[in-house]
Amino acid sequence: MPNKNVHVPVGMASGLAYSLYLTRDQQGNDRLLEVLGGVVGGYCGGRLPDVLEPANSSMHRAFAHSTTTGAALALSAHTAAQEWGIFFREKAIDLQRRRQTNRMSDVDLTVNIFLEVLLRVAAGIGPGLLAGYASHLALDACTPRSLPLA
Repeated sequence: MPNKNVHVPVGMASGLAYSLYLTRDQQGNDRLLEVLGGVVGGYCGGRLPDVLEPANSSMHRAFAHSTTTGAALALSAHTAAQEWGIFFREKAIDLQRRRQTNRMSDVDLTVNIFLEVLLRVAAGIGPGLLAGYASHLALDACTPRSLPLA
């Protein structure tokens, strides 16, 4: 039965792979930061079902571990992940433009760059979270107990 030692690395790999796919049109540090966010999100998503429903027994699976939840993720995750990424990516681009067009003090410049980096990482966290969660459900579905319907 998969446990934290399996769900975490698979969730991180899923977040990495999905964010690499979503950032295929980006380059350099922008892509790197967003993929880093995908790995962080994958870590969290790989753990989330067991945080919501702790594995106190083999009967711990309910809604957070259900086929219904998995289907809902599969149907809406890609669009939601893209929208999440676009939202934070656009905020980072706004900061980048402001930095390039306005003269800033060293403090303002440092804060601006820091926020831009955080927004790039945040753009990858949502998609990574969804991919990690889906990987957790996929792993649990392959166990003898499988997943409940609802």
